[in-house]
Amino acid sequence: MSLHNLELLLPYGLTGIGALIVLLLGVLPGNKNNKIPYIGSVVILLLTIFQVGTLFHYNARIENFVAINPLTLATFELCAAGGLATILMAQYYPKLNQHVDEAFYGLIIIAVLGTFLLVSAINLLAAFIGMELIAIPMFALIAWNPKRKGAIEGAIKYAVTATVAAAFFIFGIVLIYFGTGTLIMNEIPQALMGPDAIPSLVNIGIILLLIGVAFELALAPFHCWLADAFQSAPAPIMAFIGSIAKIAVLIFVIHFAMSIAPIWGDFNSVLWVLVLLSILLGNLLALRQTNIKRMLAYSSVAQFGYILMALAV
Repeated sequence: MSLHNLELLLPYGLTGIGALIVLLLGVLPGNKNNKIPYIGSVVILLLTIFQVGTLFHYNARIENFVAINPLTLATFELCAAGGLATILMAQYYPKLNQHVDEAFYGLIIIAVLGTFLLVSAINLLAAFIGMELIAIPMFALIAWNPKRKGAIEGAIKYAVTATVAAAFFIFGIVLIYFGTGTLIMNEIPQALMGPDAIPSLVNIGIILLLIGVAFELALAPFHCWLADAFQSAPAPIMAFIGSIAKIAVLIFVIHFAMSIAPIWGDFNSVLWVLVLLSILLGNLLALRQTNIKRMLAYSSVAQFGYILMALAV
């Protein structure tokens, strides 16, 4: 790997190594002050934002695993800024600020690293790793301060849903690989033209992958977990899940659709079912809510239905 590629990998390195540094700052001998990990996490994310800003003139693929281009870099900036905003809100959120520590900050930075991998993935394995790096920290962050009402219940529901989503996603990846012999997204249409391709398996695999994505985006009918997770999560974590995490998944879907453009139209019927159900159920269920977090959750279902419509037409 060239020095050029190493420079492009700095956003991943800053967040990955930075999360470990923040964890170590919290366990320094004699350190009982959570201000040090807090300042460290803020500095790491600010450095990441600055460093990503220096890469906008690049357009490169790294080892057929991730791609660095202006769209992914702009999303990196957004995700890093979202992680920074989450940490700042948590520090001053009355129901949470007495309970945050180095583990909280480290988990947020790891989730930001997951968004980086997911939005830049050109390999389905990279996308899976990124999705899990987002989901796993959220289990703990939803249940942070477990004495809060519903915290454990919401975390368990999120964990079960994320596990099911991961199962659909990885099984879809396996079928796509078995049917094409490649995990690189833009090679899938061409591989389907080969003599050894199995198009029926690939079609099933893509549908399963889309179902996994639908769970992560909380598209109807895979949306039932979202309202309980939103209601039980602290407000800063709810904001991260509802915005940054979902934006990362959406950018991946856009990249995936562009990569398999020659065959994307074959899945319009699946997309339209998700669109119509999300818009209909999301709006109707939002009207019945008396809790603002639950109303926002169902509103999110409908809004991502509108967004997905752009990919279905």
